[in-house]
Amino acid sequence: MSEVIGDRFKPVPTGLKHVKLKNLFPISILYSGVVRLRNLFYQTGLFKVRKLGCRVISVGNITVGGTGKTPMVIMLANLLNEKGYRPAILSRGYAGKGKSRVNIVSDGKNLLMSPKNAGDEPALIAKSVRNVPVITGKNRYLTGKYAIEHFRADVLILDDAFQHRSVFRDIDIVLLDNQKPFGNGFTIPRGELREPASALERADIIVKTGNGRQETGDRGQWTGTQMFEAYRKPVKQEMFIRSIICVERKSSPLRV
Repeated sequence: MSEVIGDRFKPVPTGLKHVKLKNLFPISILYSGVVRLRNLFYQTGLFKVRKLGCRVISVGNITVGGTGKTPMVIMLANLLNEKGYRPAILSRGYAGKGKSRVNIVSDGKNLLMSPKNAGDEPALIAKSVRNVPVITGKNRYLTGKYAIEHFRADVLILDDAFQHRSVFRDIDIVLLDNQKPFGNGFTIPRGELREPASALERADIIVKTGNGRQETGDRGQWTGTQMFEAYRKPVKQEMFIRSIICVERKSSPLRV
């Protein structure tokens, strides 16, 4: 399950290739400060969080690069569909040419957009799920409302949305690379962290992905957070989905 499908590490921009990493440290400190301030604004209610009319599961990570978000989204959607739910997948649609506020990549039965217009990952997800609509758009509150109203979705899966905090989620799933869960420990551009590691306190479930077992050594920091390990092939799917169904930190549990 940790095999990256179209979810690859993003290279350093051309203009930064010849800059020594140590020279990027001040920028990383500034970036980290801005992210911490943004998180504080959400925590205190200064930034508004809007709630959609059904359950929302977010799948994301805290580093740039591949941790297996795409296969996790696919697995979740198929498992929830098998359990009798009506999931829909919402993606930002990075690199896609679709410019509408709501882009229907798939209606759950037919692929309606090309990878060029939808983005490689949304198109791949749409081809890999059964009877699950896939929608892209910058405003996930808007695309979420559309999925509920037009596809009668009762569970929304937000792809790569751990940092997209303007939409309330019932469950936050965060994927960490088994070997380098926090990259080199610095935020971008000095390192790979999209936000400080302390952000994992928001996570409900942490899934460590990779080719083999290797403890991160940080498990004790997030008391009450359920942790799983995943490798090339999905393991313990039934246990994992039962855990998701039973998480009650933010709302009453889903029922199966």
